[in-house]
Amino acid sequence: MEPAGKRMEPGLMTVSLDHILQINPDVIFVQTYPPSIAPLSQQLANQPRWKRLKAVQMGQVYEVDPFWLAMAQASCRSC
Repeated sequence: MEPAGKRMEPGLMTVSLDHILQINPDVIFVQTYPPSIAPLSQQLANQPRWKRLKAVQMGQVYEVDPFWLAMAQASCRSC
């Protein structure tokens, strides 16, 4: 699922919207990265394909605060 040649942080992966549509998860966690101002969930809200997802239809999309990612990364480094 990780794009070739793209370094990812531990525990993170980049997946395409097409791949998410294939899985059609019950719950989705998203995180917005700078320099974006609008939350990623809001940026995707008007995408017709995004609206087809079960998690979106059931209101189960959660924006993860970058603070928690930083804490998880710090925890992984001390293991």
